[in-house]
Amino acid sequence: MIKRKSYGKIREFYEVPHLLEIQLWSYAEFLQKDIPKTKRKDQGLEGAFREVFPIESPNGECKLEYLSYNIGKAKYDVYECQKRGMTYAGALKVKMQLVSKKETKEQEVYLGDMPLMTDTGTFIINGDERVVVSQLHRSPGISFEEEVHPTGKKIYYARIIPYRGAWVEFVLDINDILSVVVDRRRKFLATQLLRIFGYKTDEDIMKAFSGVDKYKFTRQSQLKRLVGQVLSTDLTNPDTGAVIAEKHQKIDRDMLDSIWASGTRAIEVLRKPYPEVAETLKKDHIKTKEDAVMDMYRKLRPGDPPTPEVAIFE
Repeated sequence: MIKRKSYGKIREFYEVPHLLEIQLWSYAEFLQKDIPKTKRKDQGLEGAFREVFPIESPNGECKLEYLSYNIGKAKYDVYECQKRGMTYAGALKVKMQLVSKKETKEQEVYLGDMPLMTDTGTFIINGDERVVVSQLHRSPGISFEEEVHPTGKKIYYARIIPYRGAWVEFVLDINDILSVVVDRRRKFLATQLLRIFGYKTDEDIMKAFSGVDKYKFTRQSQLKRLVGQVLSTDLTNPDTGAVIAEKHQKIDRDMLDSIWASGTRAIEVLRKPYPEVAETLKKDHIKTKEDAVMDMYRKLRPGDPPTPEVAIFE
């Protein structure tokens, strides 16, 4: 064996640090595998379970509580997993408690296999040795973007990125339709989301964006100042109920005589019209909060039976 020889006059000795200590320590703190169940800290896997549980049913009759978890030993060692093309992992079993008005049941449930880290800070996944590389995390907040469509019209985006949870992205397309994309999966009209948050009617949505001014008049000549204004609601004849002009329609000079002849002496117009909101409302066929909740739940959870109680709870 060849020995290294140094010709330096001053000999310096440095202790080589354990370069894998951070990876091994951090994953051990995440699993807390060898720590007694009663002494585990509220962090890592333990913290995740405690944050999610308890899970309560919508009617409040049943509640699923978390008690503890256990990670078993790997079925094969590292060498055997590489040879057999297996994953080096241990069974994750969670002890849960189902509490109802009639009885309380306690049972250990198998959730899956938890990958275990080797002594070299790697994982064996299907026989291949892999390393988890830290990635950049998108900072939570609100961002706005703009791009030019091939037709020359500008398209605008607004993204709401929470610290945890689903992303919400608003898109204003070339047809002046305002849409919302929830969790990068399903696309809805933005007015549908507003109805869920409490703006139930078209008038509520228009008032939130544009504001409404009410004009009263006693002479026909006073109607001239309303030319160019946009109606916030349908203009109807107070006697017959016939529609003279539809909401979001611009008042022109040809309508003045019909308005005066109908007997209407008060008109509500938008303070600052937004054509994009009006175009989105025309395309939105859902007009109630309940229908909006059911439609969104049906699209986000296509496999689950939609019921009003479950949809609102989710």
